[in-house]
Amino acid sequence: MAQLIAESQYDEATLADFKKSFFLPRREMINAVIRRAMEEGAIRDDLDINQIAEHIYSPIYFRLLFKEGSLDRDATGLSFDITMQGLKPS
Repeated sequence: MAQLIAESQYDEATLADFKKSFFLPRREMINAVIRRAMEEGAIRDDLDINQIAEHIYSPIYFRLLFKEGSLDRDATGLSFDITMQGLKPS
């Protein structure tokens, strides 16, 4: 994954393929979940959906690219919980 992401920085076709086949389907899925949570009042509705998705996925990509930390359920769950704390409605 890290090699593909790195290569896509220099090759527009690779980037377009990566976005179409991997990134955008996941973005659409998480955005639907975020939108539903906003509608249900589970999270704040005054924030940009794409930015919330970026905060959820960023720790995962960081760990994939830099091989920093674990990607096990506990580690990813903690990252998610930290993000969710900032999304709680007031």
